[in-house]
Amino acid sequence: MVTSRLLLAVLLGLLALLLGALLVVQVVVLPAEATEAAHRFPEAAFLEVPVLVLAVAAVACGQVAVLCVMALLVLVERGRALGPAARWCLDVVIGAVALASVLVLGTGVLVTTTVGSPALAPAVVLSLGGAVVVAGLLALRHRAHAAARRGGDLAEVL
Repeated sequence: MVTSRLLLAVLLGLLALLLGALLVVQVVVLPAEATEAAHRFPEAAFLEVPVLVLAVAAVACGQVAVLCVMALLVLVERGRALGPAARWCLDVVIGAVALASVLVLGTGVLVTTTVGSPALAPAVVLSLGGAVVVAGLLALRHRAHAAARRGGDLAEVL
């Protein structure tokens, strides 16, 4: 039988691996891709640094969200899922997802308006996906706040 502590340890380990992978993306993959794109498309080379900065910032938002999800999992395990620390973590996740969505949309607009790239359509789709996630998290936050006020538990939220 698998215990909740074992599941938590596995999940935290997987999230730690995700954080490591995101760090590799930020430090190795994105700079290499930006340099390659600047060489492949010299007419857009002036966008190398701004797009790289926006991409690294968007990935950083993902890292912040993953760290807060890890903290939330630990708080749930400790029975503090409706406490102020959990609400703060959820607020940070909401902000990180919203900011990442804005950064992705901004990157799409920047690239499309300056060099005529078709990057806007995928940026809009990704940003809409982020908006849906934010809306769901806001609903979850509202339910958690209401349950905490009534002295309820996590089962009421879900």
